[in-house]
Amino acid sequence: MLKKLAFAILLVLSTLNSLRADEVKDAMDQGNNFFATGQFEMAITQYRIAANSSGDHQARAHFNLGVCHHQLGRTREAVNEYRIAIEFSRGKYARASYALGIALNELREWKEAKLAFVQAVVVSKGRDAESLFQLALILSREGDYEAAIKNLQLAIKQEKKHFPGGHNNLGVLLAIIGKYSEAQDEFKQALEQSKGKMPHALHNLKLCQALINSSSPSLMASLQTSLRLSVRGSQESWQLAD
Repeated sequence: MLKKLAFAILLVLSTLNSLRADEVKDAMDQGNNFFATGQFEMAITQYRIAANSSGDHQARAHFNLGVCHHQLGRTREAVNEYRIAIEFSRGKYARASYALGIALNELREWKEAKLAFVQAVVVSKGRDAESLFQLALILSREGDYEAAIKNLQLAIKQEKKHFPGGHNNLGVLLAIIGKYSEAQDEFKQALEQSKGKMPHALHNLKLCQALINSSSPSLMASLQTSLRLSVRGSQESWQLAD
């Protein structure tokens, strides 16, 4: 009797999961529509429906939940959702790892953020320019300038076209280790790619000339780093999973 009851329950649950799976696409689409109009709470409701249904979509649904929470300023909740998304993808979700790193940075959990960016770089096979950029910032903060320079050079190589923030930061690091001529070239690249709309790159370029004549610690401390400038030259914009 108990075996029959257990089988009946499993059959019902299987049917329900099948029904919810049929509704997943609609829930995701509705969530995307709500997100596009800034109705993040409504989007969360739809993504939660999808996330609670079994299937290959679960990682994407949890990632989108994380993005919504992030937009609403609920960073800790976003961290939890990004981690679930990564877990469902068996650790192979570069975008979720990158987003997790950004959220952990905001929470000032530097070590965990570093691990997240490293994971994003590994999963993307070194092609995630923005994760390389953020990892370089952390390495620079730790004083590992050589490693930071290598990461920025890789990021710039991957992006190929416009990466003013990367060029500016690379210039700062080159100046710190005394390579002023190379640093000037990077600041000029940053200004050219930003069409002159990066005042701290202009500031750094002028400062670099002064450093050639006098490597004063106070001058060195005045170099300005780009913190959240994306590879596209604008502030971070959150994108949902496809």
